Amino acid sequence: MHSEFKDKVVVVTGGTRGVGKGIVEHFRELGSRVLVCGWASDDTDLRIDLSQPAAAARLYGVLVSDVKRLDVLINNARGTARQKLGQESEIDWDSEMSIGVRTPYFLAKYLMPLMPAGSSIVNIGSVTSYTVSGESAAYQVSKGAQLQLTRVLAQLGASRGIRCNAVLPGAIVKGGHKYLDELPKVHFAAQHGTPEDVAYAVEFLASSRAKFINGVALPVDGGLLIHDAWQVHLAAKGLTL
Repeated sequence: MHSEFKDKVVVVTGGTRGVGKGIVEHFRELGSRVLVCGWASDDTDLRIDLSQPAAAARLYGVLVSDVKRLDVLINNARGTARQKLGQESEIDWDSEMSIGVRTPYFLAKYLMPLMPAGSSIVNIGSVTSYTVSGESAAYQVSKGAQLQLTRVLAQLGASRGIRCNAVLPGAIVKGGHKYLDELPKVHFAAQHGTPEDVAYAVEFLASSRAKFINGVALPVDGGLLIHDAWQVHLAAKGLTL
């Protein structure tokens, strides 16, 4: 099957595991040249610490001397801290915000001159972009900020014909999960999502079929965002309305 992404250059930050790895594998199956950027790993092509102030400039320098062009930029990386709400440190906060907001902005700003008209940026947010959870404040705030970042990058890229949209995953599972049996209670469409579900959404938003879609966030969450959390609370107690 023909793919419009064949031989296109795609950069994915945080693409060595989970959702990011699923996106990388998907675009490679489409025939793209995919470069993975993030922490040092055997699966990382561009080993740059995205939490550092100069990360975006360093990555631009590597790309401009190598590929000369970029067709799709997928901002998927997040901080490594996994603290719960109220347990995060100031260092965790700075790492999460820099990786989730600052570096994606400057990365897009620097790379846009390498991106021809029709290119696309896709930010990987979260349902937490709209809701709150028990995860760290830094994670939740950074995901909320990514919504505005998506709109700002859509504005910044408009004169170049570059679009920017976001995908907001819900509960994404690859393999086992300690709460697997509970996930049907918060999803309508399916028990849970997979990295492939997110990758298909990214492909669509980056494609020419979505050429009139710009600056929006697409939930890929099985209906989680429209679910009544109070009903989940009651169900957990064995009660019904």
